Amino acid sequence: MVKKILVACATGIATSTVVESKLRELLRKNNIQAEISHCKIAEINFYKTLLGKVDLLLVTSPYNDKNVKTLNATPYLTGQGIEQLEKEIIKSLTS
Repeated sequence: MVKKILVACATGIATSTVVESKLRELLRKNNIQAEISHCKIAEINFYKTLLGKVDLLLVTSPYNDKNVKTLNATPYLTGQGIEQLEKEIIKSLTS
């Protein structure tokens, strides 16, 4: 089953694109099929409606969602904590 992942940052352009690129590589290495979309933090609810179901939300700005597993993707930008983030991503998509 193809998972749906939404990546969000303040502007929906540069930062979310960097996170998306690193996420695609992680998914490829772990043979996980997913559709990835990126947007502004302010557009998350619109994209959730547009996509139907979102399995994982990766954000680079503070955001809480009671209905979707949400992870802080800042380690992809800072280089610190990447291993833990990737373990959480894989666990969220394979459980």
